[in-house]
Amino acid sequence: MTQDDFARTYAAMEAEELLELAHDADTLVDSAQAALQHEMDKRGLKLAPAPAAQRVEDPDEDPSSGFYCTSCERRVKDPLSCGECSTTICRVCGTPLRISEDIGSLTDEEEGAPETRP
Repeated sequence: MTQDDFARTYAAMEAEELLELAHDADTLVDSAQAALQHEMDKRGLKLAPAPAAQRVEDPDEDPSSGFYCTSCERRVKDPLSCGECSTTICRVCGTPLRISEDIGSLTDEEEGAPETRP
């Protein structure tokens, strides 16, 4: 396949599909990587960086690491980053995420109001 073929394929894909593919971009041939990057740039899509805080192999084992979605009530290992405002959001429901270590300090009133972190 040529880069143009890849470009047509990626143009037809949903944003979530492109972001999932981008997680494994290092396994793609050079022309596919270039087409994928071009399509993501065109749509303003970016992969969310891994949390800079303490990294662990499995965030489910350490409740103080990673991001947490208050709507899904789960830790998020693979967040999305909004291309326009850089808010880190849940890839399942689109809710702005909280840092997991902040969850334990919430009061009942604060629990319903998600705090965003760029």
